[in-house]
Amino acid sequence: GRIENAEMARLQNGHEEEIERGMRALTKRLLDPMPKPAELTSAQGNRLDHLAVALAWLRQSVVRDRSGKREISDLGSREGAGRLGKGLDMLARCHAGLFRQEECSEYDMAIAHRVAMDTVPHSRARVLSAIPLDAAMPGAEIVRLTGMLRTTVRWVTEELEALGILLIGRDPAGNTYALSREFLEVWECCCKFEHK
Repeated sequence: GRIENAEMARLQNGHEEEIERGMRALTKRLLDPMPKPAELTSAQGNRLDHLAVALAWLRQSVVRDRSGKREISDLGSREGAGRLGKGLDMLARCHAGLFRQEECSEYDMAIAHRVAMDTVPHSRARVLSAIPLDAAMPGAEIVRLTGMLRTTVRWVTEELEALGILLIGRDPAGNTYALSREFLEVWECCCKFEHK
């Protein structure tokens, strides 16, 4: 926090020349000609391709009526996965290159996945992370796992259903939510990025 930052700055007193030398060395290393970006294996490339498709799907906008119950009235156009795929490819490869690696590691792939998921609306990403790949999830469990309000979960799951990402099992005892077969085919490959 703030106290630790103040303490760290205070403890630097008298070490300015050493810090400056260290910063110059790090800057020189960073600005030295970087070797070509690291290589991806075909499996890593395939995972990034799947992530690009999932990302385009998850970022697609949903249009709601401006009055009344705010029902879903339309879907925005979906981004092209090609542009997203190129960006993810360069992100993973250049991240590895910054550390002078010749090949991308799982850590570089996890960085690309995290950056990609950080561009998905936060509430969608939270709901998606709560739903298992292999089973339907009760709505109450999604509320518990995400810490989101029930009304927010309902709003987000309605949008994900409209996008073809989720299937909603409607039941008076409580709805259940599962990934659609089409989205699951793409998303399963993306889940290999999980980095703990």
